[in-house]
Amino acid sequence: HCVVIPQDREKDVTYSSTYLETKGRSLERRKGDGSRFGGTLGAAPRGLPMLGNLVKNGLTFGTADMQKDTCNTAMAISGDRLLALMEQSPPTEFRVSRTGKVETVESFTRLDGAVPPAPINGGSLGAHGRTDPGTGERVHVSYDSNDRPYVRVDTFDAGWRLKGSVGVDVPAPVMVHDSALTEGYVVILDFPLTIRPRRLLANSFPVEYEPQHGARIGLVPRSGGDETMWFDVES
Repeated sequence: HCVVIPQDREKDVTYSSTYLETKGRSLERRKGDGSRFGGTLGAAPRGLPMLGNLVKNGLTFGTADMQKDTCNTAMAISGDRLLALMEQSPPTEFRVSRTGKVETVESFTRLDGAVPPAPINGGSLGAHGRTDPGTGERVHVSYDSNDRPYVRVDTFDAGWRLKGSVGVDVPAPVMVHDSALTEGYVVILDFPLTIRPRRLLANSFPVEYEPQHGARIGLVPRSGGDETMWFDVES
């Protein structure tokens, strides 16, 4: 949905709505027979139906990226480029005209290699990034449930040009939904909400609370020169 409020108050406010052409939506349209990606959260907390939907998606649409890139979690801007984000898929770039027309520029964008590929979802970019008001840098924290390091901190210059990427090797794959930014540090939340895909095979939800994992707050230097500082907190 897009609402344009013109600076000239004599002109009308305009409204428009459209779907972004994400990779998943494009595959559905190309199939042309009404097929739709099967969701995973709708089957929660049972793991086997979730796994079944993923396999069916891959076979139906002939793709290894079996989780649909809904890109409906957040929007972010850097320079003059807009992204629609979902933390468990590559983003979709779009643009908005002065008349309120919304157009897809590129779905499943890897931002010139900044978003590495991954199985099932195709890769990820954290949906809740932060912009440094002083430098204009955009910082995103992403997580991976398959390979170490499980957490990745990406820093972008204006226009989503990757300035630096740092891996943070936490002990277990955890869901890092949000983060914070200071002048000198990126704040990482290593909390005991773990993601273990093998739980699907036991008909369980892949995300579970593991209090024995403990909880920590980490400070990742934005300069990239020093090690992450960790502080234990109550879990």
